[in-house]
Amino acid sequence: MNKETLIDILTSESDHLKELKLAKFRRKLREKIRTLIINEKFNKLENYDVSFIKDFSGLFNYSKIKSLKPLRNWNVKNGIDFRYMFCNCFNLESLEGIENW
Repeated sequence: MNKETLIDILTSESDHLKELKLAKFRRKLREKIRTLIINEKFNKLENYDVSFIKDFSGLFNYSKIKSLKPLRNWNVKNGIDFRYMFCNCFNLESLEGIENW
């Protein structure tokens, strides 16, 4: 095994490990946000950096959220899946707050 091959292996393993840690971080952040939603602490949502989250699907499903204004500063540019994000949000009064997404 030559030096270049070893460096390539170590680099790819390191990148893989970084991606695994980032995926774990994403899951934990999503769980924390979902807990706030379930506990109806919507005003606390504006304090979260969600730019690492890719899966927003069903995040607010069946929540009692009325206003999306706490989400106005969310950076969702890395989001991939938004399916059913606000599904069954019967108390939602408008989409004001996310018009810049």
